[in-house]
Amino acid sequence: MSSAPSLRAGLIPSWRFVTLSIGYFAICVTLYVLADPACHIPSTVCSNDADHYGYRIAVIFHESGSFNDPNTPGLPWVFWPPGFALMYLPLVALDVARPLVMMMAFQVLLMYAMACIAREAAKVVFGAGQDLAFSLIAFNPLLLSITLVPQADVVYAVWMSGGLLSLLVFLKRGSPWQVLVAGICLGVAAYMRPGSVGLIYLLPVAVPLLSKLAGCPMNWRRSIVWGIASSILAMAIIAPWLWRQHELGQGFRVHGLITESELVLDSLDYLDPEHVGSYWPDGLSADARKIIDQAIVDYRQERTSLQRHEIDMLRRDVAMDYATSGVVPLPDALLALGHGFRRFMLSGGEGFLHRLVGLDGQEEAQPIQFYFLKVLSLAFSLTSRILGLLGLIWLIRSGRWELAILFGGLVLAVWAGTPFKGGPRYRVPVEIPLELLAVAGWMAVTGWVGRGRGMRNDRLREAADPAAVSRVELS
Repeated sequence: MSSAPSLRAGLIPSWRFVTLSIGYFAICVTLYVLADPACHIPSTVCSNDADHYGYRIAVIFHESGSFNDPNTPGLPWVFWPPGFALMYLPLVALDVARPLVMMMAFQVLLMYAMACIAREAAKVVFGAGQDLAFSLIAFNPLLLSITLVPQADVVYAVWMSGGLLSLLVFLKRGSPWQVLVAGICLGVAAYMRPGSVGLIYLLPVAVPLLSKLAGCPMNWRRSIVWGIASSILAMAIIAPWLWRQHELGQGFRVHGLITESELVLDSLDYLDPEHVGSYWPDGLSADARKIIDQAIVDYRQERTSLQRHEIDMLRRDVAMDYATSGVVPLPDALLALGHGFRRFMLSGGEGFLHRLVGLDGQEEAQPIQFYFLKVLSLAFSLTSRILGLLGLIWLIRSGRWELAILFGGLVLAVWAGTPFKGGPRYRVPVEIPLELLAVAGWMAVTGWVGRGRGMRNDRLREAADPAAVSRVELS
């Protein structure tokens, strides 16, 4: 009988959590009302900037029954994994009147789920700070602006976050099934964005290492086996797409060869000697594209026929050769890396928020609204990062190396995918580890303040009545 009240207390959410949940949905509705309608109409500048490879590919698949390139009709789609397009398929098949609005509504629910994942992760890791963790995700300006415009980043982030939570539960309880769930989450995430593939390869090493550091109930030697099993399971999930890519000459990769060349060219946009660290597409990347085009012309003259994957491979190789030929001095590359890391970590995502509400480029026409959103976004990001740095220090000083390595390693691994370009959009899949570090920082600050107050009160009592303090110490 005594367990019934505690059971009900565990099932019924707190009033604070209910209030925060209502606040989240209220903000989402408000932003939708204020949003530029073009962001929810296919093939507009706003919707295309957010999602090049979802809705259009779903329409082509529905019409032709295969994944074809929307930019080059008749050629198979190889540039990017098809997960987000598959999510659009039911909406396209049912001929929904406003498919982007429906996808946006679904993303609002997904982001709410991501905030709940953050809340549960804080409970598992710290045993406190759940509502703060929820708030740092649910009311994050960057995440709100990304959520209200359909794009694969939200779905990708939710699956990545699910994998992180499963791994945290494993480290605490030692359940091997949680390791397998983490592998499943990373495997599904790879259908949204290719970044999680590298993490899949790391599972056989990361799981036993973190298990050993965390003092996990499972023996770390057994965790090696489960880490390998998790990695194999994740690879099995993406195997059908990998095989298709291989059959099309792209190799066993979820993205295409041309994706790698575009990544190099995008990096060169930020490596121009006259504009190091700033976006400048008319410099090195423009020169590289001219060299690539000429190389393709020369190669065509030597061959009677040229397959698409051969052209893609040539583009990638020429781009890599150009980028590593010494056109970028090492000091410039390091400086550009610093700028990219700064954008990745500190940018508030105000550009996405401006785009959502139609304020992009309106700093002179509507300065109050424009700069209010800019300051709000930057203040949120800077405050979170400062708390996160304090949290990282606190975790290290507390000997919780498994959390410091896991959270910090995830952030660095995701940043390494676009090191020169950076940008807040690429930070979305690791917002939960970043905000969990912020929760740790807040707990550290409140703990330090509390200890400071306690020491000050002790000194005041000692000054008022030294004999009384001595009697308390003797007792």
